[in-house]
Amino acid sequence: MEDNKNTTDDLNWDEDIDLDLSDEPDYGSLYNDEPVRRNRKASRKKIIIIAGAVTAAVVCLIVAAVLIERFVPNKEWLNLNNYYAVTGDEVCLVYNYEITDASVFIRDGHYYVDNGFISDNITDKFYLDEKNMEVLYTTADAIWTIPVGSSMYTEGTDRMETEYVISYYENDTLYIAIDFVYGKADFVYEELNAPYRLVIRNGQRDENVVEFKEKAVVRESASVKGKIVADEDDKAQWILIGKQKSWYNVITADGRKGYVKSSRVNVTETREDYDTPYIYTPYPSMQKDYDICLVWDAIYTEGDNNGIADRLKDTKCVTTVSPTWYQVVDEDGNISSFADWEYIRYIHDSGMEIWPLISDFTSVDGENGWDEYEMFSDTDSRRNLIENIMNEITTYGYDGINIDFEKVPKEAGAAYTQFIRELSIRCREEKVVLSVDNYVPMSHTEHYNRKAQGECVDYVIVMGYDEHYSGGSEAGSVASIEFVENGMDRTLESVSADKVINGVPFYTRLWIDGTDENGERVFTSSSCSMQDGLDYAEELGLTSNWDDTVKQYVAKGYSGTLFYSIWLEEEESMSARVEAIKERNIAGIAAWRLGMELDSIWDIFSEKYYN
Repeated sequence: MEDNKNTTDDLNWDEDIDLDLSDEPDYGSLYNDEPVRRNRKASRKKIIIIAGAVTAAVVCLIVAAVLIERFVPNKEWLNLNNYYAVTGDEVCLVYNYEITDASVFIRDGHYYVDNGFISDNITDKFYLDEKNMEVLYTTADAIWTIPVGSSMYTEGTDRMETEYVISYYENDTLYIAIDFVYGKADFVYEELNAPYRLVIRNGQRDENVVEFKEKAVVRESASVKGKIVADEDDKAQWILIGKQKSWYNVITADGRKGYVKSSRVNVTETREDYDTPYIYTPYPSMQKDYDICLVWDAIYTEGDNNGIADRLKDTKCVTTVSPTWYQVVDEDGNISSFADWEYIRYIHDSGMEIWPLISDFTSVDGENGWDEYEMFSDTDSRRNLIENIMNEITTYGYDGINIDFEKVPKEAGAAYTQFIRELSIRCREEKVVLSVDNYVPMSHTEHYNRKAQGECVDYVIVMGYDEHYSGGSEAGSVASIEFVENGMDRTLESVSADKVINGVPFYTRLWIDGTDENGERVFTSSSCSMQDGLDYAEELGLTSNWDDTVKQYVAKGYSGTLFYSIWLEEEESMSARVEAIKERNIAGIAAWRLGMELDSIWDIFSEKYYN
């Protein structure tokens, strides 16, 4: 059976309750002033009466004390210095109602915030060039250069000045004046004192706003004994975030949390709004008004250029060819080239565009490798690479460029993003397409910053293959349907669909597992064309079955002591991928690589996508 007894928190006591316990029993009235004879029995009776009266009085006092302890409201106010954990001139940063441990200081009346916090929560466009001790801020058409410790800066070629120092670099940390950041991203801020705190909000949302009635008191706990956080005279906007019995849990933008009696407030659902000078302007784009069908053409020597006509003769729908002509060869930003005039003329004469690929694979070439962090983080090297790329574009008349940097380490992520932003400015100036290749999004590749790419480049290409790869620990598909769909869906979380191109494989892998003559395990794989995969399955006598989970035929079986497996690539597997791509209404398809496909694949493209 349910217990119907009220608890302390269920009682609807008013905040101004006052229990008067001054009237005590008149113990003197219990005695007669005239002397009388008492026998022993009468004396004992009177003693009992007196003891009972004393006991009752004690009980009354105890009850009164309990009532006071439990129900009389606490009049003590919360100490905000302790609440915000600040002393002296320390500053607390409150972000979206929550107190943070971000580093902030005040200097000459201006608040300076750790750029790590700014990058993670407001905008990641402030980049520190440590070598030159300059902050770089990159827009769609200009790079702002801001010397650390200065009030002067350049916006492109224009020299500007503020009335305060814009940034400081102290204890290996870059601090930027919040005044300077304001208007360059979607947020608002407020500076408060006693104690000092900086309040930042962004991201508009639906909220339940609490309006105080008379005698409303916000307490640190859901009890009248909690210390007072605010009262009806508080002018801050309080937001309802929860309920505990007859108490509402509320919070303000400056991070004060507490509880108020639900009977003392009105609640209104509203859209939180704020005024900010920031206006988002999309970057100008060189996107095409047609669906892209890009094929990568693997060029490993100058002689490989000669076969382009044969490789393209049976294709359909191809709009763009990307020959793998360029590689970064050192950390100074120099590049190597296999560019060929006849190849370029053939592509253009055939009505297609050419977006040559530039890679970073030589950075991991043993003794000939180079340090990607050193190259991207050095402004001179980074811009030398950009100039080298742009010289090739203008010399050969390319329609675009394809950036395929697959070896960027995490520590170089911010510098790589700065490179992409700076390159995008030059590509817009020359009116050429900038496309960037990316892995299927996973936690270990977050530093590629697809959100920033999606803002400033024309196309973000998802390499929807190599799910299982050479050197991996298990055999499997190079591109199961789940892997392909996840790649697109995760990319679409940060990049608009009209900029996303999904890459598909024109290859598969033959996996070999078993033991050699010495009893040692053999586990290897080799890539092969679509046709070679089908031929291997037949030659080895492998049994092929459709796997609806991966949307592929899987051929498996023993040949001697070795176990072979191939996740085949053919018309049905490609049809499943093309249908998934079409469902998402993205910008097109890319394929690695030209010459490894079945001719019938072009019919799949033509009938299911480019019709």
